[in-house]
Amino acid sequence: MIIAKVSPINEGKFLVEFITPETVKEQLSNVYVNTIAEAERVMYFRNRNYISSHLMSWLKQRQYALGLRDYRNQIADTEVLIHHLQTFSDASFHQIQKFVFNHEAQFMELAPGGKSSHYNHFEKVILPILHFCRPEKVRAFAQKY
Repeated sequence: MIIAKVSPINEGKFLVEFITPETVKEQLSNVYVNTIAEAERVMYFRNRNYISSHLMSWLKQRQYALGLRDYRNQIADTEVLIHHLQTFSDASFHQIQKFVFNHEAQFMELAPGGKSSHYNHFEKVILPILHFCRPEKVRAFAQKY
């Protein structure tokens, strides 16, 4: 996930540098903040956007791919998850994290097979998101900051 490296630059100012996963093509710009709490809010906001945008994109790809093979039950599952993610578009990081954790099994059922050309993306991008959204991972992540 996105990690923030916070460095004090002068009285009451901090530089926040964001370290993105290797799979992210464009790097995030650094920001200046006045407090550590502000840096934390920006980091959670960026992680929320990363999680929701990547899962939404992946679900739409799965919906299309499953439609080609006429898997009606799984298509319905993708539609439900897409709808829920859309309702969480303005939710907090923790609300999205809980949603993903509570629906991890449904996301896993939609995973492409190991021989699929889309499996690598699932393994390198989607699976780490699902694992990151587990409560113990989020607690460990929050304790670092």
